[in-house]
Amino acid sequence: MKKKQPDKEFDIEYIFAPKRYPHAPGSHKLTIRLHEYKKDSIFHPNELILSVWADKGKVNSLTISHPWVFLKKYRVFPGQIIFYDLEGNELEAYSFGATLTIDSQKKVTECTINSSAPIIGEREYTLETTLLVEEVQVLLAKWRANHLTDLEEFEKKLATIEPSLLYASCLLSLEDKYNNINYKDDPQITNFMNYVQDEIEALKAEKLWPKEASTLDKLL
Repeated sequence: MKKKQPDKEFDIEYIFAPKRYPHAPGSHKLTIRLHEYKKDSIFHPNELILSVWADKGKVNSLTISHPWVFLKKYRVFPGQIIFYDLEGNELEAYSFGATLTIDSQKKVTECTINSSAPIIGEREYTLETTLLVEEVQVLLAKWRANHLTDLEEFEKKLATIEPSLLYASCLLSLEDKYNNINYKDDPQITNFMNYVQDEIEALKAEKLWPKEASTLDKLL
């Protein structure tokens, strides 16, 4: 799949709000403007794909394009957010859950994703944030596998957890995971764990740390 990297013009259609605190791996708000026919050298998204928690109590994959005539508000399920342009180029982000509001006008459909946890966009990916997303995906896949017999109940619980609480609990679970093994001889893991611990301290310093935060085995 071809990919284009964001630039100043690209930001017109793919906008992250300023970070809440300097150490944050992403923003709490992402706005994506979808077009139907616009096609040129700049990345103009025309399709957005993400998972949402439906009213009937199930996780559904939702594909949004312009124009949009369906529901205007959705609960975003934790996971990947992917959007494409007409040429098949794609960009992605990762959320720990969010709310999605859709405003469809004559020429553009504006999708606004708000979350109490960082939304980590592809342009924010560093070695540490890439590892963070990958490790969180592994953690949640493990817990999903442990709940295959009551999957709907598990997904309901995951969907209704406040994103900031899920994010903090993932950080604690990663800290707990690596504290139980000897990683000091691995510079990459050492740097990653320093990053995780710095993020925990940054959240506490900014008074954004949830009091209910615990490891995932207690949360889920």
